[in-house]
Amino acid sequence: MFPTRGKSGIHAGRSRPLLLGVVGALVMLQTGLASGEEPEALVRVEHAVKAAYIYNFTKFVSWPVESPLTRAPEFTIGVLGDDSLAAAVEATVRGKHAEGRPLVVRRFRAVDEVVPCSVLFVASAMAEQMPQLLQRLQGWPVLTVSDAGAFTSWGGVIGLFLEDNRVRFEIGVSAAQAAGLQVSSKLLRLSRPAPPRACASCGAGSDGER
Repeated sequence: MFPTRGKSGIHAGRSRPLLLGVVGALVMLQTGLASGEEPEALVRVEHAVKAAYIYNFTKFVSWPVESPLTRAPEFTIGVLGDDSLAAAVEATVRGKHAEGRPLVVRRFRAVDEVVPCSVLFVASAMAEQMPQLLQRLQGWPVLTVSDAGAFTSWGGVIGLFLEDNRVRFEIGVSAAQAAGLQVSSKLLRLSRPAPPRACASCGAGSDGER
């Protein structure tokens, strides 16, 4: 069992330029698709885009002040099930900080290896184990992110998806609230409304409301 998370108030979000690092990566992705680059090269670019999103999400989400995760000396981003993306995230966050703490990346290869961290990216390959994973993280202020289909419907916080050759995202507002996270209204305005949850055990109602 994990120790109980803190229950105090929320850090006030800091105002930052909106996802500026993502814009350049999106241009790279669109340019690569238009020019017919090799699939391996496009995968690398897509990973760079997703890594940029993951890093920038840390600027627009606030975590509970007294949580053990917030009091830790490092701000940890976990990646479950995708070493290539983990490498891209490591390259993106190298030398950077979030919430005033140095960013580090931790890799997990199986759900039973996962420990709570401030951000956790879950690869689409882990989709069948999503209910088990989200149950494992229940009660912890973890910003879960995934490119698995219907991720927010299962109770994840941010789902990434491709639309018109661009990486976009949707936010499960009630999932964020249940985790004790405060999402900036600026980020919400950039997101697509999330669909209603598909899992009865995850709770009912639509996450798409603003």
